[in-house]
Amino acid sequence: MYRVTLLALAGCLALAGCDRLREASGGGEDTADLTSETPEQFIGTWAADCQRPFVRFAEHEIQVFADGQTYPITSVTYDGTSLVVAYTTGNGPIEETFAAQGENLSLMGGVYDGVDLPAADATPMQRCE
Repeated sequence: MYRVTLLALAGCLALAGCDRLREASGGGEDTADLTSETPEQFIGTWAADCQRPFVRFAEHEIQVFADGQTYPITSVTYDGTSLVVAYTTGNGPIEETFAAQGENLSLMGGVYDGVDLPAADATPMQRCE
Protein backbone atom coordinates (compact mmCIF):
# COMPACT_ATOMS: atom_id res chain seq x y z
CA MET A 1 0.00 0.00 0.00
CA TYR A 2 2.82 2.40 0.94
CA ARG A 3 4.61 1.62 -2.32
CA VAL A 4 1.46 2.23 -4.42
CA THR A 5 0.89 5.56 -2.67
CA LEU A 6 4.48 6.64 -3.36
CA LEU A 7 4.18 5.65 -7.03
CA ALA A 8 0.91 7.57 -7.42
CA LEU A 9 2.43 10.62 -5.73
CA ALA A 10 5.52 10.44 -7.96
CA GLY A 11 3.28 10.21 -11.04
CA CYS A 12 1.31 13.31 -9.97
CA LEU A 13 4.52 15.25 -9.37
CA ALA A 14 5.88 14.23 -12.77
CA LEU A 15 2.68 15.37 -14.52
CA ALA A 16 2.70 18.68 -12.66
CA GLY A 17 6.34 19.21 -13.61
CA CYS A 18 5.59 18.54 -17.28
CA ASP A 19 2.70 21.02 -17.19
CA ARG A 20 4.90 23.71 -15.62
CA LEU A 21 7.65 23.05 -18.15
CA ARG A 22 5.13 23.36 -21.00
CA GLU A 23 3.82 26.67 -19.58
CA ALA A 24 7.32 28.07 -19.06
CA SER A 25 8.29 27.24 -22.64
CA GLY A 26 5.24 29.06 -23.97
CA GLY A 27 3.58 25.87 -25.15
CA GLY A 28 0.03 24.79 -24.67
CA GLU A 29 -3.26 25.34 -26.41
CA ASP A 30 -3.88 28.83 -25.02
CA THR A 31 -0.66 30.28 -26.40
CA ALA A 32 -0.34 28.27 -29.60
CA ASP A 33 -1.37 31.24 -31.76
CA LEU A 34 0.70 33.80 -29.83
CA THR A 35 3.92 34.88 -31.44
CA SER A 36 6.13 37.95 -31.48
CA GLU A 37 6.31 37.96 -35.27
CA THR A 38 4.07 40.35 -37.18
CA PRO A 39 2.07 38.64 -39.95
CA GLU A 40 3.60 39.54 -43.31
CA GLN A 41 0.53 41.37 -44.63
CA PHE A 42 0.92 44.01 -41.88
CA ILE A 43 4.64 44.69 -42.17
CA GLY A 44 5.21 48.28 -43.24
CA THR A 45 4.24 51.85 -42.37
CA TRP A 46 0.56 52.65 -41.80
CA ALA A 47 -1.24 56.01 -41.79
CA ALA A 48 -4.47 57.75 -42.74
CA ASP A 49 -2.23 60.37 -44.37
CA CYS A 50 1.13 58.98 -45.48
CA GLN A 51 2.71 62.41 -44.93
CA ARG A 52 2.08 61.79 -41.21
CA PRO A 53 2.82 58.10 -40.49
CA PHE A 54 1.14 56.56 -37.45
CA VAL A 55 2.86 53.20 -36.92
CA ARG A 56 5.37 50.91 -38.61
CA PHE A 57 5.32 47.16 -38.06
CA ALA A 58 8.45 45.12 -38.64
CA GLU A 59 8.76 41.37 -38.02
CA HIS A 60 9.55 41.71 -34.31
CA GLU A 61 9.15 45.40 -33.51
CA ILE A 62 6.75 48.32 -33.69
CA GLN A 63 7.70 51.93 -34.34
CA VAL A 64 5.26 54.44 -32.85
CA PHE A 65 5.62 57.73 -34.71
CA ALA A 66 3.78 59.76 -32.03
CA ASP A 67 6.64 59.23 -29.57
CA GLY A 68 9.40 58.53 -32.09
CA GLN A 69 10.33 55.22 -30.45
CA THR A 70 10.69 51.63 -31.59
CA TYR A 71 9.75 48.78 -29.22
CA PRO A 72 10.15 44.99 -29.38
CA ILE A 73 6.84 43.23 -29.88
CA THR A 74 6.05 40.83 -27.04
CA SER A 75 3.09 39.13 -28.74
CA VAL A 76 0.92 39.33 -31.84
CA THR A 77 -2.36 37.62 -32.62
CA TYR A 78 -4.40 37.83 -35.78
CA ASP A 79 -7.76 36.09 -36.07
CA GLY A 80 -8.65 37.22 -39.59
CA THR A 81 -10.40 40.42 -38.47
CA SER A 82 -8.42 41.81 -35.52
CA LEU A 83 -4.69 42.34 -35.14
CA VAL A 84 -3.64 42.55 -31.48
CA VAL A 85 -0.09 43.77 -30.85
CA ALA A 86 1.53 43.87 -27.40
CA TYR A 87 4.70 45.73 -26.49
CA THR A 88 6.20 47.50 -23.48
CA THR A 89 7.19 51.16 -23.30
CA GLY A 90 8.81 53.13 -20.48
CA ASN A 91 5.25 53.87 -19.33
CA GLY A 92 4.31 50.19 -19.03
CA PRO A 93 2.79 47.39 -21.11
CA ILE A 94 0.56 48.19 -24.08
CA GLU A 95 -1.78 45.92 -26.02
CA GLU A 96 -3.42 47.58 -29.03
CA THR A 97 -6.22 46.18 -31.16
CA PHE A 98 -6.48 47.05 -34.84
CA ALA A 99 -9.45 46.14 -37.05
CA ALA A 100 -8.27 44.71 -40.35
CA GLN A 101 -10.71 45.56 -43.15
CA GLY A 102 -9.45 44.63 -46.60
CA GLU A 103 -6.38 46.77 -47.26
CA ASN A 104 -7.03 49.02 -44.24
CA LEU A 105 -6.20 48.96 -40.53
CA SER A 106 -8.02 50.98 -37.89
CA LEU A 107 -6.86 51.36 -34.30
CA MET A 108 -9.87 50.36 -32.20
CA GLY A 109 -8.28 50.87 -28.79
CA GLY A 110 -6.06 49.14 -26.34
CA VAL A 111 -4.96 48.39 -22.84
CA TYR A 112 -2.40 50.93 -21.71
CA ASP A 113 -0.59 49.96 -18.49
CA GLY A 114 -3.72 48.13 -17.33
CA VAL A 115 -6.24 50.78 -18.41
CA ASP A 116 -8.64 49.79 -21.22
CA LEU A 117 -9.20 52.76 -23.56
CA PRO A 118 -11.06 52.97 -26.87
CA ALA A 119 -9.41 54.84 -29.73
CA ALA A 120 -10.38 58.51 -29.94
CA ASP A 121 -10.74 58.18 -33.71
CA ALA A 122 -10.88 54.90 -35.64
CA THR A 123 -9.77 56.41 -38.96
CA PRO A 124 -8.84 53.72 -41.50
CA MET A 125 -5.15 53.61 -42.34
CA GLN A 126 -3.47 52.23 -45.45
CA ARG A 127 0.03 50.91 -46.00
CA CYS A 128 2.28 53.75 -47.12
CA GLU A 129 5.18 51.80 -48.56
